[in-house]
Amino acid sequence: MPLPPQPPAAVQLIAGADVWTSKGPQPGQAVVIQKGRILAVGPVAALAKAHPKALRMDLPGGTLLPGFIEGHAHLGSLGALSREVDVAGFDNLP
Repeated sequence: MPLPPQPPAAVQLIAGADVWTSKGPQPGQAVVIQKGRILAVGPVAALAKAHPKALRMDLPGGTLLPGFIEGHAHLGSLGALSREVDVAGFDNLP
């Protein structure tokens, strides 16, 4: 299986979307990313001033979940797990 491509080296400023943080949706915020890492989350104007050479990407009406790693589940498998007995922690079973 081939490795995924490397993230761009340029600094990117993503704005225009609702940025969801641990405090919920943050309208009017932006995210600055470099090499696949989040450098900053904050007001668009402040981040644009701090990173004037950043490649800007506008996502009007979008939703941005910085740091969110999509961990998905297959619903059929989740349902099957709910029918199983958890025996973790038992030392001896009859």
